[in-house]
Amino acid sequence: MSDSNSDQRVKRGGTGAEIRYSLHLLRQNPLVVVGLAISLASILLALSADFLIGSNTWQITSLGSRLCWNNPVFNWGISNVYNCGGSVHLLGTDSYGRDLFRMIILAIPLDLQIALEVVFSAVVIGVVLGATAAYSGGIID
Repeated sequence: MSDSNSDQRVKRGGTGAEIRYSLHLLRQNPLVVVGLAISLASILLALSADFLIGSNTWQITSLGSRLCWNNPVFNWGISNVYNCGGSVHLLGTDSYGRDLFRMIILAIPLDLQIALEVVFSAVVIGVVLGATAAYSGGIID
């Protein structure tokens, strides 16, 4: 049976034709491409967050740079409470002096883990309920 399927695939153009057709469908919908790029970038960032920033960065506090909201990149128009010196923090710092941008990057792996657990549990519950309804039939179906 598998020989006939592989013969039919060769007659149609093989897996190369299927891949080309899949890429053609991707090019037809740019939102799918953007979503795929964002998803892949998030996964890559989650996998490399510890290497880019360091896993113990959240423990390091700099009380001298706490609540630094003004920086040359974004002018928020808020005066700093403390003297921040020449340090640049894209999203500012919290009351412990930790860079908020770095904290967001360190949170991405946990966020993706929670999202995957929620989706996986929803799939398991849906499959169990669907299989039960299909098997029992009647009013439950």
